[in-house]
Amino acid sequence: MSKINTIIEDFSTTNLIAFLRTAIPSFKPDDDELDHLFQEDIFDKYESIVKIGEAKIDKDDLIVIASKTNEPLTERTGKKNQYEIAKTILKHEVKDASLFIFYDDEGNFRFSFVKANYLGTKRDFTDFKRYTYFVTPSQTNKTFIKQVGGCNFNSLDEIIQAFSVEPLNKQFYQDIAKSFYGLIGGKVKIGSRNEEFDTSLKLPSTPVETNRKIYQEFAVRLIGRTIFCWFLKSKKSENSIPLVPESWLSSKTVVEINNEQHNYYHSVLEKLFFLVLNKKQKDRKDYELPNEHELIPFLNGGLFEAQTDDFFRTNNKGIHQIAFDLNIPNQWFIELFEVLEQYNFTIDENSIYDAEVSIDPEMLGTIFENLLAEIDPDTEKSARKATGSFYTPREIVDYMVEQSLVQYLKTKVDTQNEEQLLELFKEGGENKFDTNETNKILEALSEVKILDPACGSGAFPMGALHKIINALQKLDPDATWWKEKQIENVPNALAKQMLKEKLDGESADYVRKLGVIQNSIYGVDIQPIASEISKLRSFLSLVIDETIIDDAENRGIQALPNLEFKFVTANTLIGLEEKQQAQGAFDFGQTDELQDQLKTIRNQYLQAYGDEKVKLKRDFEEVQNEIFKQEIAGGGQNKRALQLASWNPFGNESNTWFDPYWMYGVEKFDIVIGNPPYVSVKSISKELKQYFAQKYLSGKGRLNLYTLFIERGFNILREKGVLGYIVPDNLYSNIEYRFTRKLLTENTVLHKVCLFSKRVFEAAVDTAVIIFSKTISTENIINVSIDIKKDYSSIIQEKIKKYPYYIMPIKARNENLNLVNKILFNPKNSKLGEYLEIQQGIIYSGQPKEKVFSNNILNKTYKKCLDGRDVLKYKINWNEKLENKYIAYTNKLHRPREERLFLNEKKILMPRRATELYGCIDYEQFYALNTAYILLLKDKVSVELELFLSLINSKLHNFIYKQLYFGWQITIPALENLPIRLDNKELCNKITKLVNERLSCVNTQVSKDLEFQIDILIFKLYNLTHEEVKLIDPTFPLSQDEYDNYKID
Repeated sequence: MSKINTIIEDFSTTNLIAFLRTAIPSFKPDDDELDHLFQEDIFDKYESIVKIGEAKIDKDDLIVIASKTNEPLTERTGKKNQYEIAKTILKHEVKDASLFIFYDDEGNFRFSFVKANYLGTKRDFTDFKRYTYFVTPSQTNKTFIKQVGGCNFNSLDEIIQAFSVEPLNKQFYQDIAKSFYGLIGGKVKIGSRNEEFDTSLKLPSTPVETNRKIYQEFAVRLIGRTIFCWFLKSKKSENSIPLVPESWLSSKTVVEINNEQHNYYHSVLEKLFFLVLNKKQKDRKDYELPNEHELIPFLNGGLFEAQTDDFFRTNNKGIHQIAFDLNIPNQWFIELFEVLEQYNFTIDENSIYDAEVSIDPEMLGTIFENLLAEIDPDTEKSARKATGSFYTPREIVDYMVEQSLVQYLKTKVDTQNEEQLLELFKEGGENKFDTNETNKILEALSEVKILDPACGSGAFPMGALHKIINALQKLDPDATWWKEKQIENVPNALAKQMLKEKLDGESADYVRKLGVIQNSIYGVDIQPIASEISKLRSFLSLVIDETIIDDAENRGIQALPNLEFKFVTANTLIGLEEKQQAQGAFDFGQTDELQDQLKTIRNQYLQAYGDEKVKLKRDFEEVQNEIFKQEIAGGGQNKRALQLASWNPFGNESNTWFDPYWMYGVEKFDIVIGNPPYVSVKSISKELKQYFAQKYLSGKGRLNLYTLFIERGFNILREKGVLGYIVPDNLYSNIEYRFTRKLLTENTVLHKVCLFSKRVFEAAVDTAVIIFSKTISTENIINVSIDIKKDYSSIIQEKIKKYPYYIMPIKARNENLNLVNKILFNPKNSKLGEYLEIQQGIIYSGQPKEKVFSNNILNKTYKKCLDGRDVLKYKINWNEKLENKYIAYTNKLHRPREERLFLNEKKILMPRRATELYGCIDYEQFYALNTAYILLLKDKVSVELELFLSLINSKLHNFIYKQLYFGWQITIPALENLPIRLDNKELCNKITKLVNERLSCVNTQVSKDLEFQIDILIFKLYNLTHEEVKLIDPTFPLSQDEYDNYKID
C-alpha cells in the first residue's frame, strides 16, 4: 500500500510523517507545541496544535503543522477557524508556506497548503491563500491521491499545482458533458477525443430530430436540478441529518429500483422535484412518496415548479399523472450517480483566497455556461461563436466586482480612501472607518442596484453577493443594522412583523444574503435556461446558510424567494418602444397608480408561495392587461402596447425586449457589470442591424454586440454609476469601434483597464477589463494594469481625444507613449494620407477559385497576381509562388477595383493581415488581391515613393504603430495617420538613395547594413535623441557620441 493510501485509510501523525519523509526529501521531523500562540479557549475545540516538521523547498521555507480536533471533523466544521489558526502561525514563524493537517478520531482530515504572500525584503505579509482537500475514508479521494500522491514537492508552484482545482473542474465537466450527450445524443469532442452518442432520452410526442433545443434544455434542467439536490445532501443538521436523504440520490438506489423493474425518474426523482421540494408537508398527502420524504423541506422559489417542457402531467383535479412516454433510462442515472459519487462536494463556494479541491457551487456556473454554449441546435456546430458566451474565471469576477463596488462607494459616501474600501472586500481585511462613515457605507450597500445584462449562469451576480457579504461581515459583524434595515424596508406592519420573526431565527449570513438578493442584484439573459441556472445558484447560496432545526416546522428552512423579477429572460439590446403619447392617455413610466400596483405585486411575490403566489400571478396579468388597454386607448394598437402585453415573467420563453423599469421597477442602476457576448456583424440579421443603426451611436459599420452592450449599459446607468465589463481588447484600437471609444472618452471617467498576459478564454480573443463611471472629468488619468495586480501604465484621458479615431493606447508604456505623443503631435509633421492614396486590392469571391486563377496565362484577361503573403520587406516573392500566379481580371470579379491602381509605373504594396508594417515597391504592374494594400502617390506630390516606403519599413514607424494599434490586421485609417516629416531635404534625399540601393541589393548582410543606415537617418529626420532611439530599439549598437556624429556621405 502506498504512503498516500495509508494516511487515508489509517490516519495518524506517524503515518503522516512517513508520507512526508517519502514525498519531501528535505523534510525534517520536529515536535514543537504551539500552545503559546493562542488563547486557552481555543483548546475547547482542539486537543493539540503541533509543528511536526520543516522542509526547504527550492529556496522557500515550509513548515508542517498537525492539529487534532476534539469533535468529529466534517466538510464544513471549523473551516474559517482553522484558516485563522494557520495565518496566526505563519505570521509568527515568518515562513513562506505551510502544510496544515487538522484531523479527528474517525480518520477524517483536512489537508491544507497555505502560502503567504510577502511584500518587499522586510517580508511584510500582504495576504494568504489556502488550498485544501477534505479527506474521509468513506470517499474515493481520487483527486487527492492523484494530485498530492503524484506531486514531487520540488517547488511551491508545483505544490500549488497539486492543490489546483482546475484539473478537477475540467475532469468533472467532461464527465457531466458525457452524461449530457448520453441523454440528447450527438457528435462532440470531449477532452481530446471525438465521441458519438445515441439519444437515450425520449420526450412525449416530441421527436428529437425536430426539437433538439427542447431536448437540450430538458437535459440541462434535469442535470442542474439533480446536482442542486446532490449539494443538498451535503447540507446537514447538528444531528448529521441531510436535507435530502442519501438513499434518494445514489447509484445503489437506482440499481434496486431497476431490479424491481421500475423507472427511477418516475419513482423517485420526478417526485422529489415536483411533489416534495415544491410542496409543503400538508400538500403531499395525496401522493405516494418514497420513505423519509418528511425530512425534505419545502423550498419554493420556482426552481422545482414544473414547466411545460418538463412534461409533468396532472389530471383535472391537479393531481399528478405519470407520463410513461417520458423515458430516461435507469442506466443513465446509474452512470451519472457513479460519477458524482467519485467526487467530494462542498456547499461553500471557493474564493480567490480559500479554495477547496472539491466540487463547489461555482462549478455549476462553469458546467452550465459551457453546456448552454456547447452545441447550436440548428448547425450542430459549437455555439460559442453564435452566442459569444464564455465563463469568466472567479479571480477576474472578484476583481471586477470589487473595483466596481469601490468606485460606487467612493462617490456614494464621498470618500477617496480607496485602500480602506478595498480592505472591506478582502477576506481577512478590517473595517478602518469610523462609526459615521461605517453607517454611510452600510446605507450605500443596502441601496445599491447591480445589473448583469448578459448574466449567463450568474457568475457576476454571485460574485457581487459574496463581495457585499464580505464587507457587511466587517461593517456590521452581528448583522444587527442590516436586519433592522430589511425590516424597515417593508411597508406593511404585519409583513414587517413576520419578516422580523423569520430573520430572528436565522444566521447572520443568511440575513445578509437574503437582503442583497431581494434588493440589490439583477440579471438578464437571452437564454431561458441561463436565467434558471442563475436562480438556482442564488437559491443554493441561501440554503447553505439556513439554520436546520430538525424538530421545527419544515426543519426550520425558510421558503426560498421567487426570483422571476430578479433574473429575467429577454433581449437586453432591444428596448421598449417609446410612448406615442396622445392627449389624456396613460403615461407609462410616471408615478401612476398602475405602476405602483406592479411594484407592490413584485415585492409581495418575492416571498409568496402556494395560493398567494397563484393569486399574485393573476393580479400581475390583470394589471398588465389594464396597461395594455391604456396603451391602446392612448394611440392605437402600437408596437409598444404589443410589447407590454407579450411579456410573461412566469413562463419559460425569451422576451424580445428588455426594460428595467417595467421588469424590475428600477429605472437606473448603480453598477452594470458582466461579460457581454462577443458576436460580430456577420452573425447579426439584417433587421437587427437596421434597428441597432437607428437606436445606437455605436450601431454603425462593422459592429460587434459587445460594443452595443457597452452603450446599453451606459444608458441604464444612473449619473455617476459604474460599469465594469470584460471585452475584447480590440475595443481600444479597432477603427470600427471608434464610436464607442468616442462615447467613453467624452462621457465617462475611465478608471481602470486591466490587460492579461495570457488569454482568459480558450479559443477566444484577447480581452481586457474596463471600468468607468458615468460622469465627466477633464483631469482623469486612466490606470492600466496587467494580470490584475501589476501596474502597467497610465493614460491622460483628455489626450485620447487627440489620437486618430479616439485610439486608446492601453498597451503603451508611459515612456513609450510620451515619445509617440512627441512625434504624433509635432506641428512640423503631416500625415501619410496627405501624400498617398491607399486602396485595398481585388475581391474575387462569388466564383469558383479555378475559374478565377491559373498558373499560366490562358488568355489576355489573365494578369500577374499576388496577395499579401507574397509581399516582403523591400521584396516581392512572386517568382517563388506555387499557385494562383495569374488572375482573370474581368467584370465578373466581385470587386475588381479600378485598373489604374495596378497599371501605375510604380506603387507600394503592403500586406493587410500583419502585426507590423512592411512593404515593397512594385515596378511590374502586379494585380493585387484584397489581402494587400496598394499605395499610390497623389496628384502633384513631388516626393519620391521610395522615401515613403522607407518610413513604412522603418523601426520608428513600426514602434509608433505598435504603441497605438494591435491585432492581426492593418487598417487604411491607421496607415493614413502615420506621422510624416519631410522638412530636411538633404536627409530625405540620402534616405531615398539608400532605399534604391536596398531595393536592388541581393546580398543579405549588405541589405541589413543598408536598412540599419536608413533607420538611423529616419531617427535623425525626426530629431530623436539617443535615449529615445534606445526606447524604440533597445539593441541599438551605437553610443550616444557615435549616434550624434553619425554621417553618410
